[in-house]
Amino acid sequence: MKYSISIQLPNIGTLEFEADDIQAFMTGFEGIFDLRKKAIDLFAGQKGSEVVTGIKGYPNIGKAESYPDAIIKLLSDPTWGKEPRTLNEIHSALATNAIHIEKMALGSTLTKLVRSNRLSRVKKNGHYAYMIPLQQR
Repeated sequence: MKYSISIQLPNIGTLEFEADDIQAFMTGFEGIFDLRKKAIDLFAGQKGSEVVTGIKGYPNIGKAESYPDAIIKLLSDPTWGKEPRTLNEIHSALATNAIHIEKMALGSTLTKLVRSNRLSRVKKNGHYAYMIPLQQR
């Protein structure tokens, strides 16, 4: 009996693994959990690939000490942080970097960063969007 798994990654491709016995399959399956790293390794160096800057064009921020630190790192990215980003965009970018936060908590954190003048808030298509203040760039 063959055991196999195929995982489709949007904008990246498909990761496939197959084994003849359950023990080998389970061992291989454990290695697939780090899909992001495998996808980056698989597609590294391909011109025009979004993987170079991160999945779906989100920046790779590495480790962050706290949620505010992660948000500042995202919005400080020279490419992605050029334009104001909405709560949903920031939430997706954090999730892509394996930083999971509830949207309500993210909203509170963004508000605190605005009040402490670490971020500025502007309107973008009828929604608040956040960016690093111009004087801090």
